[in-house]
Amino acid sequence: MRRPVLLMVEPDFMVRRTIVLTARDLNIADIHETSGSDAALPLLEQAHFDGILICIDEAGLDLIAEVRGGHTRCNARTPMAVTMNTCSAAEVTRLRQLDVDNVLLRPFKLKALLQALQTLTSTSDADKAV
Repeated sequence: MRRPVLLMVEPDFMVRRTIVLTARDLNIADIHETSGSDAALPLLEQAHFDGILICIDEAGLDLIAEVRGGHTRCNARTPMAVTMNTCSAAEVTRLRQLDVDNVLLRPFKLKALLQALQTLTSTSDADKAV
């Protein structure tokens, strides 16, 4: 059985390494990582990912909209989680409109990260079919 393949968009190197190593050590997923949305878009245009974890900024919201709009190789319903420093009511509304599955507020605990990774990897292949 293959491990799910996730894309992580995270500017902080230490956060990226921690998440990648945790996912690998616990045999949760294989994670392709990038430091920003500009670098992530070509990856999304070339490959399918089972889930996406994105650090939110304006470019991150645009990236989510690209996936949800069906403009990438990923299914428009690909599970997504986001990380944020704060989250206003307007941002919650926008994230709901974009069907984001999980929000991690920084600093997040390992348990919250594991729950988010499980959300990204638990959707069955039948649910992901285009």
